[in-house]
Amino acid sequence: MKNITKLIRPVIAVLLGVMALQFFVESADEAGIAETLLLAGASLYLLEVKKSTRRSSFWQH
Repeated sequence: MKNITKLIRPVIAVLLGVMALQFFVESADEAGIAETLLLAGASLYLLEVKKSTRRSSFWQH
């Protein structure tokens, strides 16, 4: 059963990558590249930068 999981994991990763790329292209076409990049940058900042500062401040209490 573990061999099936090892085979399916890369397929799921590729499908998620394709879905993310399609979403980015469609949002850039409909909303515009500037708005898409602004939202992508804000999302990246909130997910990665704020997450790490929130975690460190949480564990300091």
